[in-house]
Amino acid sequence: MLLPLDEDSVRSLLPTLKQESVESVAVGLLHGYANPAHERRIRDVLAAALPGTAVTLASNVCPEIREYERLSTACANAYVQPLMSRCLRGLACGTDTSRERRRFACTASRLERPAGNRLR
Repeated sequence: MLLPLDEDSVRSLLPTLKQESVESVAVGLLHGYANPAHERRIRDVLAAALPGTAVTLASNVCPEIREYERLSTACANAYVQPLMSRCLRGLACGTDTSRERRRFACTASRLERPAGNRLR
């Protein structure tokens, strides 16, 4: 890494994320596939300040050299993660009372859980 992470700039986004009640964030840095340390630190800052908010790292879901593919995959994962989490939590808790068989197919990405958030 050439420069240290500017954590103050990350923290400056927190009031806006809280005000907008953001449920999920995608983090993707230009060369995060090669060294994901900054992406991971951003995740840690967000997790500490916004518990329960899903954070997707582009370096985790698509560790490739091409920015478009990596970041678009991370954004798609961040978009569906809260939706799928609620749905799967409902199934795991037995709150889904319909008799229909439910099928879920996950392709091109994986569902990540926020640290410490378990499906119950």
